[in-house]
Amino acid sequence: MIGSAFIKNGQLNLRFEWFAISGKLEKVEYALGAPLLDFIWMEDEMIDKVFQMVMIAFLSSHKGDPNIDDTLEYMNRFVDVTLKKSLYLYFYQSAFVAAMITRTMDQEKAIDILKEYLLDGNNLTDLRASDLAAFSAGICAVLTADVKRRKRLLLEDLNALSGENETYSALSPMQRMYLLISSGKNYLSGEFTTTLLPDFAFEEEACIDTIKKAIETEKVDIVEMTNIDTLNDLIRFELFHTIKENLTIKKCGFCGSYFIPRGRSDIEYCNRIKFGEKKRCSEIGAFRKREKLLKDEPVHKKHNAAVKRMNKRKHTGWISDDEYSEWSRQAINMRDECLGGKISLETFEEWLDKTSRVGKKSL
Repeated sequence: MIGSAFIKNGQLNLRFEWFAISGKLEKVEYALGAPLLDFIWMEDEMIDKVFQMVMIAFLSSHKGDPNIDDTLEYMNRFVDVTLKKSLYLYFYQSAFVAAMITRTMDQEKAIDILKEYLLDGNNLTDLRASDLAAFSAGICAVLTADVKRRKRLLLEDLNALSGENETYSALSPMQRMYLLISSGKNYLSGEFTTTLLPDFAFEEEACIDTIKKAIETEKVDIVEMTNIDTLNDLIRFELFHTIKENLTIKKCGFCGSYFIPRGRSDIEYCNRIKFGEKKRCSEIGAFRKREKLLKDEPVHKKHNAAVKRMNKRKHTGWISDDEYSEWSRQAINMRDECLGGKISLETFEEWLDKTSRVGKKSL
């Protein structure tokens, strides 16, 4: 069992029954829908890089000090960073660490641990290896493949749930989800066990008077707490409540990934940093969109092509710098007149051909 989850004030709250690595009772909170959509957004190269880092960290730590407790403490700090950034990726990293720690004592039990996390854990025979490094590389390959597969399945379903898939476009999001479940999406089906509990984790020995006082003085709320046994349960729980809360799911105008606009529904760009970029989509999306429009717009395309021709003539000495500057000034004026509707595109194009395709003597 992973733990329990509840929704409060638009937030996904997850309380771990047994923290995957440290064994401590912990609680995390995320904006509803964000962990799932961020997980889908991750590019394959990013996933490979993350798991390579975890594998290297484990092997380096264990080689330098084979003490299991010390290795576990080190990896707990390492993976805990992921918990704050990517909830679902954290579980996959936890699976790696738990399997590697167990592998030092019992290889078959380590493989059984992996099966609890995977979509299909039936075919793991290739993982059996006597060498710890080879075993860790095998685990990384299995986990990254499972992450990518789960992402693809979720993306397909999100295309349907968001209305991108025309087959479901006329239906409500909840109707779409019902049809997906009915069509055999196993990870979306199943039943939840829910209980009314305080949103504060009391100690087991706490008496009813202690709980009553905390509810009165600390404003502890009573919420519908749902048991989360597997990773599929958590995905289904978050996806269901994201749809139930009528949160808008839209595609980023720059990276093309799904996100939930917070505050304003007309936001076009997400707040993530696309792999290979240095700035967030929200910072560069509008600029890149305008840049592309200018590049594809006929008037600008004709003008830019003529500028390239004249630049070549200037650099080769075919025209002087002054001649180029004068032509450039006129070309910009003509371009703006064309954009403003004062002259036609044909007239502008004729002028560009006449002035930018001539030799030095004609100028």
